[in-house]
Amino acid sequence: MRLTELQHFLDNNTIPKIKRKPKTFFGIAKQPHYENVWSNIYAFFLKVNAEHGLKDLFINSLIECVNDAVVGINNKQNKSESKMEKDFSNFQDFDIETEFGTEGKIDPNTGLLKKGRIDLLLSNKGSAIIIENKVYHHLNNDLDDYWDSVKLDTNSTVSKIGILLSLKSISADNYSHFKNSVEFISITHLQLMKSVFKNLGPYLLNANKTHIVFLQDFYQNIINLSQPNMNKDNINFYFENKDKINELVKFKYQFKQHIITEVEKAGNSITNVKVVVPRNGTHNAPRLRYYQSTLQSELIYTIVFEDLLNGKNILHIIIEPTGKALKNRFIFKNINFDACQNEIICANFYHKTDKNWIHFTSKSYTLNKDNILRLGEFIEDKINDDHFKSIFNKLEHYLTENPIK
Repeated sequence: MRLTELQHFLDNNTIPKIKRKPKTFFGIAKQPHYENVWSNIYAFFLKVNAEHGLKDLFINSLIECVNDAVVGINNKQNKSESKMEKDFSNFQDFDIETEFGTEGKIDPNTGLLKKGRIDLLLSNKGSAIIIENKVYHHLNNDLDDYWDSVKLDTNSTVSKIGILLSLKSISADNYSHFKNSVEFISITHLQLMKSVFKNLGPYLLNANKTHIVFLQDFYQNIINLSQPNMNKDNINFYFENKDKINELVKFKYQFKQHIITEVEKAGNSITNVKVVVPRNGTHNAPRLRYYQSTLQSELIYTIVFEDLLNGKNILHIIIEPTGKALKNRFIFKNINFDACQNEIICANFYHKTDKNWIHFTSKSYTLNKDNILRLGEFIEDKINDDHFKSIFNKLEHYLTENPIK
């Protein structure tokens, strides 16, 4: 595709901005979707007298969702069909159990007794709420086994219900075993949490502030997983303009390859250094290259080009010691540098406490289009003209004359 066509596309279209989802502690810990973790959190907040101080907020909100779901089911029923009746208006003094073992059913394929585990069971002598917690996993549970395994003092099903708590509403039409289990209803995690936060106000005064923070983070995690990364308008925009967008992606890739090629070309032109590419897949691989001394392997130039790729047009040239040279960096105080060299030596080199990396010299350059076009030459010129090379040579010479044991 010609550049004029791409320019016309950019001039006449507003590229949608994809809103990044807020980071949560669950995401940072890489456990945003673990069902047992979610069940344990629900169990904690459902405990009326737990230290969170929210009292009956969660159970009242859950029952509110149950009532809404039952009303919705009854509204869809034909006049000839019996209505679902549930009453949890006085659901109190209940026990909470996670991973409650079921009695099991005989597997028709193997003839063996197959037992299950109810994710979350809320029950007292006369009432029970059976919760099957689903995040990403497929529904293949024996719901009849779950239902039959929870015994009440009465035979009435008015105060007993099963809940499929999931990211997306689960339809009975899609699951034959769900269709047969008429006492199970579908509620989404987002519906439950919206109910909780709608009812939260009166409980805040006596709530534990730390646990409110935990609750907000949990809610945001559920929002993140419940909603797609892109909306329908974004999807439509892509399909309507995919050829031009793909050309732009290719164009950006070619620009990145130009930057990398020029940076590596400069390293290959400097005597007594070799270009080192960070291991593929690491954080540094797409953002920098090293020029390692062939005389002293623990001495390197670091060329950071990341900001050239994100529109800031800034290049960073750095000299840094590694390994034993980094650990014993105070020996460099014995080297005499002139005034021009001292200007780019980092003032905090002997004070910085980071044990993994410390810059001996560092300088940033704002580049114009011509500089970027001939980036390799620009890097060579700055290393030679801005005293990087002379400093590097002094460090090499000192380490050669005074080897670190």
